Amino acid sequence: MFEEPLDSGAAKSASRDAPFAKTGRAKQQTASKPDRKLILAMIGGGSVVGLLLLGLLAWFLFGGSAEEPSVVAESTPASPRGVVQPAPPGSTSQPADKPEAQNSVADATPANSEPTAPAREPQPLALTRIDLDKRLLGYELPGATWAAAYDEATGRLAMTNDEEGVVIYDLDDLLSGKLAPVATLPTDGLPTAVCLKVLADRRVFVLAGQDAPKLQLVDADTLEQFGEIALEDLKFVDFLAGSSNPDDPFVYYSTHQYRGVITADSDREDNKTADRLGRVDLVSRKQNDHTAQRFIDVALSPDGERLYARPNSTANGVTGAWSELLGYSGDAIRSRITSWPRNSMASPVQSLGEVVAVNTSVYDRSMRVLTVRLDYAPGAAFKDRPLLVGLSKGEIVFGSANDYRRVASIPLPGHWLRTDRMADAADFRLRHAVSPSVRSGFLDISADSTRATAVITFGEHLVLAPLGKLELRAEPSLFVGTPLPGTVAPGEQVELDLKLKTEAAGVTFEFVPNTDWLPNEKQRLLGTLPPGTASPKALTLGAGVTAEQTFIILRSLKPLAGRKPPMTLRIGNEVMRITKIDRGKLIVERSNPMAHGGSERIAVIDERGRDLTTPTTAPKPAGKQLVLAAAVNNQQSIIFLGDVEPLSGEKLPLDIQIGDERMTVTAVDDFKTALTVKRAKGVFHSVTSDVVVLAGDTKAEAGPNLPTVSDDTFQWTPTSEQLGRHTLRMRATAGGVTHEWFWHVDVARSTAELPFQVVGIEPEPGGNRAVIWGQTVLPFLRRARESKTQPNAYFVGIYDLAEKRLLRHLGVEKPITSAALDKTGVYACLSAFDVEPKADLQAERARERALRQITPTQIVRLDVETLKVVDQVEVPKHCKKLRVIAGRYLAAFDRWRNETFRFNIPKLSPVEPAVRGYEYAIAGRVRDGWVWDGVVWDEAMKKPRLLLFPVHFERPPGAHAKSEMIAAAGGTIHMHPYGAYVSTWCPQNQQLAGQISATAHPVGLSCTEGALHAYSWAAPSQPRVGSVPKPTSVKLLDLRTVEITGSRQTRGLQAGGYVAEADGHVQVALVGKLYSVALDRLIEQEEVFRFVEEQDRFVLPAGRPAKLSYSAPGAVKYHFQLWYQRPHFPDEEPAFVMESSDGTFELPLGDMDRLAGSALRVAGVRASDRTPKARLDRIEEHVTKLTPAYRQLTGKKPRGVPCAIYVSVIAEHEDGQQKAGLAHSYLVEVPMDAVKKAANRR
Repeated sequence: MFEEPLDSGAAKSASRDAPFAKTGRAKQQTASKPDRKLILAMIGGGSVVGLLLLGLLAWFLFGGSAEEPSVVAESTPASPRGVVQPAPPGSTSQPADKPEAQNSVADATPANSEPTAPAREPQPLALTRIDLDKRLLGYELPGATWAAAYDEATGRLAMTNDEEGVVIYDLDDLLSGKLAPVATLPTDGLPTAVCLKVLADRRVFVLAGQDAPKLQLVDADTLEQFGEIALEDLKFVDFLAGSSNPDDPFVYYSTHQYRGVITADSDREDNKTADRLGRVDLVSRKQNDHTAQRFIDVALSPDGERLYARPNSTANGVTGAWSELLGYSGDAIRSRITSWPRNSMASPVQSLGEVVAVNTSVYDRSMRVLTVRLDYAPGAAFKDRPLLVGLSKGEIVFGSANDYRRVASIPLPGHWLRTDRMADAADFRLRHAVSPSVRSGFLDISADSTRATAVITFGEHLVLAPLGKLELRAEPSLFVGTPLPGTVAPGEQVELDLKLKTEAAGVTFEFVPNTDWLPNEKQRLLGTLPPGTASPKALTLGAGVTAEQTFIILRSLKPLAGRKPPMTLRIGNEVMRITKIDRGKLIVERSNPMAHGGSERIAVIDERGRDLTTPTTAPKPAGKQLVLAAAVNNQQSIIFLGDVEPLSGEKLPLDIQIGDERMTVTAVDDFKTALTVKRAKGVFHSVTSDVVVLAGDTKAEAGPNLPTVSDDTFQWTPTSEQLGRHTLRMRATAGGVTHEWFWHVDVARSTAELPFQVVGIEPEPGGNRAVIWGQTVLPFLRRARESKTQPNAYFVGIYDLAEKRLLRHLGVEKPITSAALDKTGVYACLSAFDVEPKADLQAERARERALRQITPTQIVRLDVETLKVVDQVEVPKHCKKLRVIAGRYLAAFDRWRNETFRFNIPKLSPVEPAVRGYEYAIAGRVRDGWVWDGVVWDEAMKKPRLLLFPVHFERPPGAHAKSEMIAAAGGTIHMHPYGAYVSTWCPQNQQLAGQISATAHPVGLSCTEGALHAYSWAAPSQPRVGSVPKPTSVKLLDLRTVEITGSRQTRGLQAGGYVAEADGHVQVALVGKLYSVALDRLIEQEEVFRFVEEQDRFVLPAGRPAKLSYSAPGAVKYHFQLWYQRPHFPDEEPAFVMESSDGTFELPLGDMDRLAGSALRVAGVRASDRTPKARLDRIEEHVTKLTPAYRQLTGKKPRGVPCAIYVSVIAEHEDGQQKAGLAHSYLVEVPMDAVKKAANRR
């Protein structure tokens, strides 16, 4: 089934899923040449028409002008469903206005003439030579192609042909004039994709066709098929790619799959859409997983570890490991994946060895740094020389791989390239979508270093560009083979001997501080100015510069603010004059023009050649100014000046500063106008660098510890202040050529290598051990398909915090949600949930619903030595946290309501009486004590200090009750049974930040996205007492942030770390690793305005005044409030409000009837208790139940009926700004007679 071809001016390309059109040269000839028998018959008849046809035949056979090419190609672009039509008569492949070839060196006349194919009978699949520039070999293909793959080892080029399948040509044959293919490989239906994959034992052409979801494997040497791989969950494969790493067995593909129902009146089958990426292991012949996100194609780094994928949408392109692409949901911000801008998404990524290119933009391999924007689109890089090959408008461009400047350009026929058509990025036959748009809808570029030839495959043409015809000037390759470690530890020196992959004479290396680079907000560039410092940017080229250009494009014009033309500009070694700034371009006059790469140094200079626009990393000190006579390298001990007269009268030794480097002058040579200097760490300085004589009292400014390069040795000792991810900009120079590259490094704390991925850690209080737990695969890296074949395993272990080593570990049956370590054993909560993702959609949804259900939890005790289960107990709810209290008890906290379940240890027997209804924690650890059943105790748990929550002396507060107490002036006192203190005053509606609280200092701690944060609970911004603040949800002061690691795996909300704190150190489990941070690195010790959290009595007498005393050192005023019942609402009025200047209050408790009513309420006397005896029995039962807790708190039995009252106290500091709060309870012992009397009245 065929359709007419698209009109040449059509703005839309055919649908990606339209059936393939069979196009071939045989059909073109049939459609274009007249029938010979008919012509002869008409001539024989002597008709006029016959004579006219005779002339037409003569023209057709012998052509027009001798200057025209033998094959014409000015045809309408081939439709995905149409037939490639013949060119109109008289058209040429090389227009009359063809531009002259351009070469930065010189146009060369080849020594040997181009090979000419010997005269022979035409073959159906043979290429046809066409005339191009003398430096190119051009061929017309026998049919349009949509995919190609080149094998440099054999010189074989495989490309699709709709008539035959995959056709293979030999480059050596083509260079010698043999134009026939060496093999034809049939495919299942029309060919859709082909790629080359290098394996350890062979090289393989991988083929795919439209009629079957499978891959055909063909040996690239023998060209014989040796296997097939059937694929699941797809209609057919439309794209294939594989890396050049022989140890990487995978081939990646994109799929086609039907979705929806095709209706009878559907003209366009839009419901067939591009689906996902997948991969196949060619060694095991097994299909791997499919991505959740839809991608149109993928490019691979040379090692196959990094993928560059384009989504089949308007979303950004993404790069990352295969495991990262699998879990990618389309949101790069919340994932661990790197994206590149949407405006580049329409172009595929071209891997160029050390860098990658997207259209005209060149990135480093990680795509974190945009290195340069060019005026051509590089497509391939040669391996044996620093040379790129790519396309620009109407020409093939060769550029330096060192600094990306053009070194040669060769024109192409103008009608091969067109810009009036928007390509559909979803059509794999138009998948390049580069600028300029290529008429035939396909482009593939390969660089053959063995044959020194560029191979450029268009949809209907093939072009070979032998480098020998270009006469390019040789230049050294400045690519460094010494890799910087991906992770370094603070305080440990990194030392590397810098060596090029290919040796070059006279090479120098330097570290370039990034103050003259435009930093991206997603990266940290080492060497930037400190926060709060003015940070002027240096001029930076926005694109390379050709020798013919009369304008310069910058990344930004901001560095030129305040300056007006004319100005003098220097790029590399060329000096030019800026005459005008026009629409973001600098119009320049050039006297000695040369080509420049986008990374070359650029600056506005003065009449003496001094740089006026490049900032330094440190402020320029005051002092006498000197002028350099020559540049200074990083090893030089003799500095040449223009004049030493300013130094007359100065005493030696003296200190000078060149740029950011300080050095000591030990001798002055008046004859040579030179200084002998002593340098600590040398760096490079240009001849225009500032030189200042430092005064004796000038102190060195503290700056970042930056790398240095001396004698080709890179040295750097990162500090703790440099924790996190950094980008190091490096530069190599040789023979007048420069090359810049970027190293990405994480300054991270060292961590132990563990046999499993750590999920959580809890230290043993007062010890050097910790319990850790984890699993083989982290939860956010799990995939449903993997879970079927690779079941997760779960572990628990004992870790030595001092020696940072795992003492022992053991597998457990279920994942652990929390654990605690004590000398009596390891206590652990085993998850009640199914945490394994399901491949079946319905099963996965059922599993997710179950996560929201209230389910029981199994708590086990493991032997510390063997880690085997010795005791266990079940609680009715899901517990999220365990805590051992004073070596006596175990507290387990409910996931949903924070209800506390209490057990005696080591037997795990329930503590009686049970406490129910408190939906906040009533047990925990404080700085030098414990909280148990709402009472704050000392370290030995012998002396009670504070009745925080009257757990046993009040009715449960009810559902959704909070632990906060209402305070004066609209504030809130947060009551928390853990941390340095148990009470913290805040403005109303302000929440305490952090996952946990530290016990050594009042701060909250949390770990998100690779950083550990500390939030101050000591001095939040608070309004004055006496004014009601406007409710705010602003968090407390963020004191400090310490980056633990800048790894890409920490990106995203799901990469938050587990945080624990004990004995002044914070332990973090982050992305499977363990880290330890001293708490004093997170906070600055400060004077904390706080209450002494103790009460001098717990029981107050009913019916007479009680004297109370509070202490908050530094306070000048105290505000006191009292409620007979726990307040539930912000506007609930207290029963008493008092003020004091010394913290003493006299509390009247004479309202016996009100106290007796409170006692009845707490005792649980109900309306159903109709008789006085029933009510008295209820009271006696209550007193009997609370007697053990009362005796533990007071040391004696109750004489009456204890009931709780609630107080809050606010202290105001003498500075008038700081406040402190304390909330707690007293027990009022109501005489039994008064209670009975009130009970009888009911």
